[in-house]
Amino acid sequence: MVYRAAAAALIVYDITDQNSFDEVDYWISELRSKGPEEILIYVIGNKADLESCRVVDREVAESYAQTKGVFHFHSSAKTGQGVEEIFYHICQEELKKSSIKETGCKNRQSTVDVSNSTNSDGNNGGHRGPCRCQ
Repeated sequence: MVYRAAAAALIVYDITDQNSFDEVDYWISELRSKGPEEILIYVIGNKADLESCRVVDREVAESYAQTKGVFHFHSSAKTGQGVEEIFYHICQEELKKSSIKETGCKNRQSTVDVSNSTNSDGNNGGHRGPCRCQ
């Protein structure tokens, strides 16, 4: 499978479908047995925009993820809710891992400042909002 060299894996279940949540355990086991030892595993409850139709209890899912030692987030592929947060978290965790490997120090804080990013043309490549290119 593709996850043999993966840094992170996202296991996505549908919060409106108990069967999809029941399959999460299989995928965690699969990743732990065949994936890299240091893989970051994320369990994502999708369809957060359908909260009124939820059948998978939020607290149960979060408690389950905690007992398995994996990260748990909620998202909506339809609205984009939570998606940026998930990928930001993956990046932060990868920075921590690479910092530990390079320095051997777990206490070093790694950050990336993208607030004033510019590209080679001097345009504001990291700016959110209207394009400032001419």
